[in-house]
Amino acid sequence: MSNDLLKLQFQGASEFAQSKGDQPRAEIFTRLAETVDSIEPSVLDAYYDLFADLQDQEADNDIMAGVGRSWLPESATDYVKEFISRRTGGA
Repeated sequence: MSNDLLKLQFQGASEFAQSKGDQPRAEIFTRLAETVDSIEPSVLDAYYDLFADLQDQEADNDIMAGVGRSWLPESATDYVKEFISRRTGGA
C-alpha cells in the first residue's frame, strides 16, 4: 500500500497544530511525514492491515492525539509500531 495516505495524515496534523499555534507539535508531525518513506514495507503493511473497523480508526486517533503531549515519536516507524503494539496487545 502507498505511503501517501499516512504522509498526508501527518501533514494534515502538522497544519492543524500550526493553525492552533502549537509549533512544537507541528514540527513533530512534519518530522513524521518526512520519515514515512523509511518505514519498512512489511511494517507499513501490518499497520494498514489492522484498519478493519471504526475501533481501529479510534485507536489511531488516540495515538495521534498523544503525539507531542504524552509521547514523542522520533519517526513514522515509531508511530506505526506503537499503533501495531496497541492494536495487537503488545507492550
